[in-house]
Amino acid sequence: MTAEEVVSGSFRNLSGLIPSVDAANSSLVVKDLATKKQVTVHIVPDTQLRRLDEQMATRLAAVLNGTGNGPAGRGGGGGQGGGQRAGFGGGFDAQMLFSRAPVIKLADLKKGEAVMVVATEDGSGTTAITLLAGVEPLLEAPAASQNLLNWSLSSGAPDVAQ
Repeated sequence: MTAEEVVSGSFRNLSGLIPSVDAANSSLVVKDLATKKQVTVHIVPDTQLRRLDEQMATRLAAVLNGTGNGPAGRGGGGGQGGGQRAGFGGGFDAQMLFSRAPVIKLADLKKGEAVMVVATEDGSGTTAITLLAGVEPLLEAPAASQNLLNWSLSSGAPDVAQ
């Protein structure tokens, strides 16, 4: 596989709730949980917009928090330690998981919805590279959201071992 484009520079990771969506101007506002400030995020044609389903987001949060129980026969084990990668076949790859999530459109996003965004910043503002919706369970699990802040820029999985 070859890259279509290489993006370099500084990146901004945002996670928070959407106070407003402006589909006509291809932008949305995210209230960043870390800074408590509202950030206008521009969506461009190359922005990847995806949504995790609730079940997958809940399982992923549990796995990244070290509390996930994997299904029988798939590397399961409960509680701290053994269950951290359970349910993901032992070879957890966040990038692959996110790339399989359904593609959405900006108009599919709603006020009050939680998102995680990796963006670039320059003189013209904040532009999303990747936006992932359906992340409420991840944002409710601090260890999970912290482990995933670099999800779209990593070549592999975040380190979830403790």
